[in-house]
Amino acid sequence: MYHLNLVVSIVLLSCLDIINFVHSTSIKEINIPQLMDGVENDCDVMVLSETRNSVDLQYVYHNIVHPVNVFYVDRRTYRMTIYKDLSRGWGSTCKVAFLFYDLNKQVDGNKSFGIYLKSSDYEFRHTGDRSPIQLVFNFRNVYKILLLQKQSLGLLKSITPNYYNLYMAFSSYLGVLFSTDEKSFSLCVLPISKKSFKLGTMKCKTLYANIVQTFKDSLSVPDTWYLRNLEDTQLFAGFPEGVDFTKLSIIFNPFSHFAQNSTYEHLLQVLFSKANRSLLHYPANGREAHTSEIFLAGLSSDFFVAQQQFVLSKFQSYQFITCYSEKFISMSFFLLPFQPIVWGVLLTSVVCISLIVLLYIKLINMNEHFSAWLYVVAYLCDDSITVPKQLWQKNFFRLIAGSWILMSVVMTNCYTGLMISDLNSPMPSTNVPETFEDLICEDTEIIQAYKKGANLTEWIQKKIYELGKVYNRADLKFVSSPCFKILSAPSVLHGFQFLRLLEDTNIAMIGWKDLDNVTLETIITLLLGNRKHSFVPSGYEKSDPTLPNSADLTMSNNIASMEKDISSCLKYVLAVDGSDIAAEFEYLTRKYYWIKFYRRKDSLGSKPFGWTLLAERESKVPIYFKSLLETGIQGRLDSETQRRMINLRGSISKYPGTDNRLTREP
Repeated sequence: MYHLNLVVSIVLLSCLDIINFVHSTSIKEINIPQLMDGVENDCDVMVLSETRNSVDLQYVYHNIVHPVNVFYVDRRTYRMTIYKDLSRGWGSTCKVAFLFYDLNKQVDGNKSFGIYLKSSDYEFRHTGDRSPIQLVFNFRNVYKILLLQKQSLGLLKSITPNYYNLYMAFSSYLGVLFSTDEKSFSLCVLPISKKSFKLGTMKCKTLYANIVQTFKDSLSVPDTWYLRNLEDTQLFAGFPEGVDFTKLSIIFNPFSHFAQNSTYEHLLQVLFSKANRSLLHYPANGREAHTSEIFLAGLSSDFFVAQQQFVLSKFQSYQFITCYSEKFISMSFFLLPFQPIVWGVLLTSVVCISLIVLLYIKLINMNEHFSAWLYVVAYLCDDSITVPKQLWQKNFFRLIAGSWILMSVVMTNCYTGLMISDLNSPMPSTNVPETFEDLICEDTEIIQAYKKGANLTEWIQKKIYELGKVYNRADLKFVSSPCFKILSAPSVLHGFQFLRLLEDTNIAMIGWKDLDNVTLETIITLLLGNRKHSFVPSGYEKSDPTLPNSADLTMSNNIASMEKDISSCLKYVLAVDGSDIAAEFEYLTRKYYWIKFYRRKDSLGSKPFGWTLLAERESKVPIYFKSLLETGIQGRLDSETQRRMINLRGSISKYPGTDNRLTREP
């Protein structure tokens, strides 16, 4: 009986050990401090766990020399954004995140795991005394390590890649660490261009020391890239899918003044050929999950994705050109020296003095005819008329006449001096709009209220709602109004380029809780988002999708109408990218040499612009892009593009985004 009890006890203890080995997620048993041996001391460590019971804080804090932060994420309550205090971190470029996640208890499948993975990213969000605002500053190259027991590896097959179509960047540096026995571990890293976490597709290595270096050695370099967002690349939207840019023949000289191919096409061919990597056009039905991407666009100032590699080429902003100026020499010129209130007081004085003199004449029963109003007006015109002797001898009339003569001399000389000064001086600065603020049509008092610190929260919320309807392409139409019409280059995606600024502003401000910190530029943009500014030319037409070549014909007509409006010197302005405004100004002054155009330097919507690379890992492609900028090649190609526009006698407005700004040669 004793031996039987002993055997039962041993079996129960063994089963208990197996259960603990399979389901335990204790940090002490995983021994994170030991995993970090050999890693630089300034490498930040973050631990995410679902329950507080699974984290042995005392052990971690007393046995690790790296800055460490531990966070608890309850899958039943957490949302898309986890706000974390990372003040204890040292701001190192080396960052490791250990994830404790039980795949046996998924609440919402892939979404639950995906949000948990996203929350493991390093991010700072300003909170203070208010609700967190949208400014996010994430760090790249965060090595995220999912800690699993070997028995749980099979559950990874249930995680499909659909979620990573939205959050691919956050899984760029994702690995799985599991114990092969009681003393050794294996680290498997998700490769680029694979669609699942199956163990067979992951590159695994036995972990001996320095988990960060092992992670780096396991990373694969992407061999295929996807190019998307053709709007700013001067490539036409119909570029064939699945075609490798590196396989296309380079048949033109990018520095030729009369070449019609896109300089970016040549640049991409040379660069990716040198890197020995393929570049494909982004397919219309989406790319494979977890692939590398590249696109040319502006970088929003209020959001930065964790794994984006951004290569800055310039700052993009809008400036405007116009030939509009008020008719300076006109009948209204004679009213300009005095303000309306002065004219009103002067007219009232003439009427009152004329009546006083007329009543006094009736009072003294003067027999001679005398025109009182003509006498009063004559001195304003620097002239005089004869006054009857009977009236002139009266002291009351002398007092009235003397006062009026003195006042008339002062007013006449002031009027003459101001008129001569205006006539001889150059056109006043208010005659031609200088800034975007001068283009505002209505609610100009909002600017002054903002400068005085007034609370504009309610007004801003109303304008955000209205702005969402302005840039809707289905509702675009020409609006006849006395306001300035803001025209810009056509765009297939946005209708017109300036509407892109309105859309970006609206999207950025939706859900923005801290409306007290809105900038003056944002207020001006909201004021310019008024339908009375039209944003389309007077002859605007909409394409008919049922007719062949309707889009091209309609766009050509709209461009012709736009150029006609700009050259009419009415209240039209052409909003142009600041880097292209010199070429556009030269084109207009050459073609319409008899018209004086004004180029304004005030800018709106300034933001960094350049190449954005996703999931590049250890690829040399970003290095090649940086070398193009540092050596000046990128700037030289941009200058050549602008010079072609002038030599080929083409306005920038004729080269809409995603519609082949520079026509491809057959």
